[in-house]
Amino acid sequence: MKKMMALILVVAMCFTNLACVGSEKSYDDIEDYNIIYDNVEKVNKTFSKDQRVDTLLKFDEYLYFSYLLLFPREAPQGLNEFRYMWKQGIIDIDNYAIYFSYKLSSEDYHILKNNLKDFTVTYKEQVNKPVYTEDVFVHPTYIMAWSQESEELGFCEYIMLDDENCTVINVYKLFYTLQEVQDIANYDILPKNGDYSSVASILPEQTVFYAKSIGYSVYAFEDENGELFVPKMEELHYDTLFLEAAVSQKMLSEVNYGK
Repeated sequence: MKKMMALILVVAMCFTNLACVGSEKSYDDIEDYNIIYDNVEKVNKTFSKDQRVDTLLKFDEYLYFSYLLLFPREAPQGLNEFRYMWKQGIIDIDNYAIYFSYKLSSEDYHILKNNLKDFTVTYKEQVNKPVYTEDVFVHPTYIMAWSQESEELGFCEYIMLDDENCTVINVYKLFYTLQEVQDIANYDILPKNGDYSSVASILPEQTVFYAKSIGYSVYAFEDENGELFVPKMEELHYDTLFLEAAVSQKMLSEVNYGK
């Protein structure tokens, strides 16, 4: 009888775990912007693996190779729209999507735009830059990371510049589709004519270590064996501009670059 009860309990636990898969949470209140960094663990799955909590920015040596360096640490002034989406995945991989846009004064916008041209991420003697394009998307775009497992799956991180309205558009997603992000965005964030191959055609060809997919990550560098990996954040050197508080002319003019 005890064995039967134990078996019933195990089966019940399995069904409970399966029922949890697919759980979703979404935040779209500008007041919740700090969810991206400070409170990200609150919208991730509640269990931990080897006593490590799975969060967007820290998962087993940063498996998802994204530090969101071009995403302001605090809600930028002029934040127009914001959406953070999380979906519990199977086993240890959850789905994430972040989309927001913010408007700057003409002066602040042009300072930011000029500084972006010189933005680099450095590890030892290796230097990576975001991939810049004026042709693939509706607006000029800096691509920090891009990898497609299928037409729309995989991961990507990029920012777009709406020169006409002095607005910055930030996009990040992991295993959501870009179309799902587009559905909640005021801006057109998809490649022109839905041509994802046009993005791949401008990227430096790298074999990303995760899932052996072809893509590019400004955070990926070669180790002593020539294998790509992502160093820990404290091992990188980069412009600290986008890690500071809300964008303002004072901050932009006084920031001390490098780390």
